[in-house]
Amino acid sequence: MLNGDFTAVPKTLAGGFVGNRIDPKLFSPGALALVKNVTLGQDPATGIVYYSSPVTRVPLDEGTARIDWQVNQAQRLSVRSFIGRFSRPQGSIPGNIVTAVLGDDGRYWNEALNHTWILSPRMVNSFSAAWIRMDFVSGAQQLDANGNPICLSQFVKISDPISPPLTISTSFSRNFRLTITQSWNFSVEQQFTRDIAIHLAYVGNESYHLLTPVERNPGIYCAVANIFCPVSGARSTFPQFGSITEYNTAGTANYQSLQAGIEKRLRYGLQLQSNFTWSKTFDVTTLGTNVLSSVPNPFDIRFNHGLSDMNVPYTLVTHFVYTTPSLSRHGFLIRQVLGQWQGSGIWQTASGKPFSISGGNGNNRSASQVGRDRADVTGLPNKVHEGSRDNWLQHYYSTAAFRTNALGTFGNSQRNLFNAPWINSWDLGIAKSWHVYESYVLQFRWEAFNAFNHPTFAGPNTDPTSARGGQITSNSSTPRVMQGALKLTF
Repeated sequence: MLNGDFTAVPKTLAGGFVGNRIDPKLFSPGALALVKNVTLGQDPATGIVYYSSPVTRVPLDEGTARIDWQVNQAQRLSVRSFIGRFSRPQGSIPGNIVTAVLGDDGRYWNEALNHTWILSPRMVNSFSAAWIRMDFVSGAQQLDANGNPICLSQFVKISDPISPPLTISTSFSRNFRLTITQSWNFSVEQQFTRDIAIHLAYVGNESYHLLTPVERNPGIYCAVANIFCPVSGARSTFPQFGSITEYNTAGTANYQSLQAGIEKRLRYGLQLQSNFTWSKTFDVTTLGTNVLSSVPNPFDIRFNHGLSDMNVPYTLVTHFVYTTPSLSRHGFLIRQVLGQWQGSGIWQTASGKPFSISGGNGNNRSASQVGRDRADVTGLPNKVHEGSRDNWLQHYYSTAAFRTNALGTFGNSQRNLFNAPWINSWDLGIAKSWHVYESYVLQFRWEAFNAFNHPTFAGPNTDPTSARGGQITSNSSTPRVMQGALKLTF
């Protein structure tokens, strides 16, 4: 194929090929020099290369230590330490640059301190502190046929022309740092009866140096063309490049919550636990939702600081198990048909996912080429989730409360201003077991997921200028699913 003959390829090639042949003078000189360091394909029809990776050792060393000190009858102090070392050398095969195995070398430390102090029979003070650090480096060096390190500058001249615009999808800031998270909580528990207890807690945390993608070659808005801005929206900072996405660690996040729970231990056939969380989460960008997209305003990262994409203010989860009386004083038929049925269920209700109101012109009236503008507010009432279901499905929010953001701006509406409709789901089940002789048990189970077939509606159309702005046209829930089972144990 290096001579331009691709006739062994079982399909017609386009883009300069004639009869699956091409003039080898059209090949890049740098590519031809580089291919000499790749094993030629053993399959002439496809050029597939078969090779095995180099053999490497993977040593892992771990050490743990623990100290417990019973200071007195009321106080206990404990210290835990864990240290790990992972060291895998890089592996390369001379003359084949596609076989390198990344080398990894790093350390991991996890240190913890705990102090427990029993102040009274009904009050316990517990203090915990932990320090975790992970430090790893990774890399590999490809080798030529003589075992010498390879650099691409040997094959491609740095001065060679590059067809603009060149897009750089991933780069890292020079001051890239590891994330730091601080957590704290305060809780109170009280038992009222033999089987009922409540739990009340405040939980919070703060994170720093979170991964934040930023567009470093944004489009520049200009109302009138000039030498610095020949076309509004042109990437004039580095005109020979397209998008340049840089990952820095300027992001922060904050979580605050009030958590309350009630627990009824098994008594009189009933066991129940219910937990409620009222929380609020702020961040600059939410990892896992927009990690590949720049913050909306690359000139001001703080513009995107607001309610997180994971902000779910209210969550209630309740589960229970109830077993009916055995009816042991009744006849055999009554006991077997009506006695000791077990019913169980999980009820979950929560706020819907948050969403922002988008701007106009493809969310790019700012001309930044990021495409995540937000709308401007008009000052009129939002009218969120009002009226009957039929009404809010068509008008979940008032589109009159928003307008397309002004040219050259990113919008003045808040991030994640509203939440989608609530989630309301029930999973229910019933079961009964029959003992047949001494070693045989026959069990019947019937379970229903989303038993009441409640829909979980998706968020509405977030474009206030669209004919469907504010309308909900889909749902993200699964329909009711039921299943039955009959099991014989022996």
